[in-house]
Amino acid sequence: MYFDLTNFACVRIYGSDSQKFLQSQLSNDISLLEKTNGKSTEVINRSQLTAYCNPKGRVISLMKICRKNNEEYFIIAPLSLIDTIKKRFTMYKLRADVHLSKDSEEYQTFAIIDEHGDKNYYSKFGEFGTEAFIFSDSFFNNQGEKYILITRKQHSENILTKITQTLRCNEKPESFWLTFEIREGTPWFTSELTETLLPQQINLDLIPAVSFEKGCYPGQEIVARMHYLGKPKRRSFLLLNLDSQFEEPTLINECPRRIYSRNVSEEDEVGSLITFSNFPFRPKEPTFYGLGELDLSRIGSIKSNNFFIKSSRGVFDLTVGNLPFQNEIIKNSKR
Repeated sequence: MYFDLTNFACVRIYGSDSQKFLQSQLSNDISLLEKTNGKSTEVINRSQLTAYCNPKGRVISLMKICRKNNEEYFIIAPLSLIDTIKKRFTMYKLRADVHLSKDSEEYQTFAIIDEHGDKNYYSKFGEFGTEAFIFSDSFFNNQGEKYILITRKQHSENILTKITQTLRCNEKPESFWLTFEIREGTPWFTSELTETLLPQQINLDLIPAVSFEKGCYPGQEIVARMHYLGKPKRRSFLLLNLDSQFEEPTLINECPRRIYSRNVSEEDEVGSLITFSNFPFRPKEPTFYGLGELDLSRIGSIKSNNFFIKSSRGVFDLTVGNLPFQNEIIKNSKR
């Protein structure tokens, strides 16, 4: 299956100082992109989840970064935040040999998922030639192999033909791809929440999208101090509804929804909904998937709480699900 990521934008970063610059700006270790998931670098490279933080350690935007070589990278981020990212990159690059693709150099981004586990799937990408750049995008491989495909918009029609004919993929809604991302714990958010969340608050240290062994980047001291000396007061959890869908679309909705608990108070919020999808993973599975950041000091036992959000239709009940790193969240909250 494939997905046209219309709510995301792609920017190419290039120049002899690109790796050094990105390493100084982003939370993850860019040098790790030189290693692959056991496959030859001539066949496929991988993406990396990372964050761009402000000097106070708050996340400006989450992004996926893809390495073509040490002098050329792609970043994929929410469409509503891409101009902010480009503006800050331009401000901080100073005299470094770093360039950002111009608006006229437009890219289209697709996500591809091999849900059938075809071991030779990635070998078919050789037929795409130089018109497409393809990266492994699998972090927790219990949902099928995931890939990111980037192409210039003038090549998109030809690339779509190859996706449907060579890979035999059918198009699915972008919200279904977001369901995969949410199940992995990837907390995509848009401009309403920019510069309000610490990396630990949205589990970026557990995914992991933060390196505590690399050098400095904006906000690094605050993020590291929380890791080594503090304990996160808020963490994010997978929230489900088994038989109902929320009333608003995913990602397009800019306003975060407040989360309440009947165990605490039906009027005082205990957290906020960061992102959600109304697309079920499989038949007879939950029809709503969301990631919500919660105040650990107020909720006590996670599993025993009755969470809900309010909508124009009334109360929308939420059940806590399991993230791949759920045990790490619990262990960290008890430090």
